[in-house]
Amino acid sequence: MKYLLGSCFGFLTAFCLAGVVNAGDCADASLSIAIVDEAIVESADISALDGIDASRLSTVYVAEGDIGTATVHAAIVSNGIAAGGVQGWSLSALVTGGIPTGANLDGTAGADVSQGGLRSVGFEKTEVVDPDRNEGALGAVSAVVLSFTMPVTLSGSGTAGVLNIEIATSEPLGAEPQAVRVAWQDGLVGAGQPVANVATVSGATADFCTCQAADVVFEKVVYPSFLRCDPNDDGQSDIADAIFIVNSLFRGGAAATCLASVDCNGDGLNDVSDALYNIAFRFSGGPAPSAPYPSCGEAGDVDCESSICN
Repeated sequence: MKYLLGSCFGFLTAFCLAGVVNAGDCADASLSIAIVDEAIVESADISALDGIDASRLSTVYVAEGDIGTATVHAAIVSNGIAAGGVQGWSLSALVTGGIPTGANLDGTAGADVSQGGLRSVGFEKTEVVDPDRNEGALGAVSAVVLSFTMPVTLSGSGTAGVLNIEIATSEPLGAEPQAVRVAWQDGLVGAGQPVANVATVSGATADFCTCQAADVVFEKVVYPSFLRCDPNDDGQSDIADAIFIVNSLFRGGAAATCLASVDCNGDGLNDVSDALYNIAFRFSGGPAPSAPYPSCGEAGDVDCESSICN
């Protein structure tokens, strides 16, 4: 029978899945898996326990037509383990709605001491699983022993990074969002046998009260809409805009609320050459401003606080 810590007594690791409450409130539990903002080795901070009984939601903005990518960082949160900290762990993470593209221990406690981690003369195996060995399931598994020869453990109270899982959308992003979920499910198979979500404390198996899931929503990035060479923001580009630029630059006139609209010549700068470009186009047969012109549109990530086009 597995040894179980603290207030989570009597609940099996098989239920350590989707960030739901498995044994009452896990905010005070002795041992849990949390999703954190970035890879860390160790920290005394245990604020990751706040809200741990719900999945961790994040949003990633991606240009339409691109594959969305993100990295989910998992950590073990120890909360007052008196009899020595975690000596090792195994993790089994199921990825749904997208594709796991990598798994590593970079910047975590499980990394070798030569790479800034805690592992010294121990063991580590981390891999993305083969769906053919997992009935089509996608995910990653990892197993770490911090040391076979020295008393190396995680702190009895604190947060330690243990796994980074790189994910991607299964197809290029369209107009609709795509959601990818990373949850903790026992039994995924890597190169060896099925892997369980467990830790080792004082040589005995210790279950996690809960394993917080990560829900990553990939959404289309929305770029500001504006009209090039319309710095006075009246919805039309004409000689008044050339005068507006000159007044703004040299006569203490109002500044444009959409700096991208000032850039008539499209060189990425706002200067008198934009006024001259406007005049040359209007009256001397010069080239027209580049898009978005002569109507509102997008031109990527530009400096535009507000415009008549929005």
